Amino acid sequence: SRLEKVNSIPNAKFSLRKQRNEKKGFEEDRYFARQMDKWNELGDGKRIKVGTISEGSALNRTGLPASSMYFDVGKIKKALDKHGDHLTSDIIKQIPELLNDPIVIAEYKGSDGSIKNTVNVYGNLFVNDTPIVVGIVMNLDSSGSNVITNIRTIHARSNFAKQINDDNVLYLNEDKEKTRKWFQVCGNLNVPLEGAKFGLIHSISFDSGIDNRK
Repeated sequence: SRLEKVNSIPNAKFSLRKQRNEKKGFEEDRYFARQMDKWNELGDGKRIKVGTISEGSALNRTGLPASSMYFDVGKIKKALDKHGDHLTSDIIKQIPELLNDPIVIAEYKGSDGSIKNTVNVYGNLFVNDTPIVVGIVMNLDSSGSNVITNIRTIHARSNFAKQINDDNVLYLNEDKEKTRKWFQVCGNLNVPLEGAKFGLIHSISFDSGIDNRK
């Protein structure tokens, strides 16, 4: 037994070192939470930096540039005014955690089937058993930054189930058990592709808006 303990020490140290060095999919900005604490004091034209998308992350592989991400204060106020019965600034402060380890990323399409150049990101962030959705524009603005355009709970849209299906899903979390449990919590939602594929499913192109590249 003493030999087993000795042999386990290097492995334990390696595991701990690996966790410390593991790169996050989304790096929260150090001032984001502090800014959200005083969001109602900020002017509508101001932007709050949420963080940065990491190279090789789920968001990056589905098509979002590895760049900074911002949330316009005016859109934050609009979201809180419209969904204030269930959406709070404390919920919004947890958005970086959702973006760091998303459960589902899906391409957003309008009611007419047209692509809106936006992805919907879902994660383990709930309000009364209802998951939060973060909508992100799939292009860089003039400053070269990603922009969050909307944040809401899925019960704000009656047709949310149509937004996660075989046709528009881009990514399913690699943790199969966690992903399946998430869909179970969401009620009548089935895991897309009959749960046969996890991780990156496909990526989409976008117009950069700066130099006509895709």
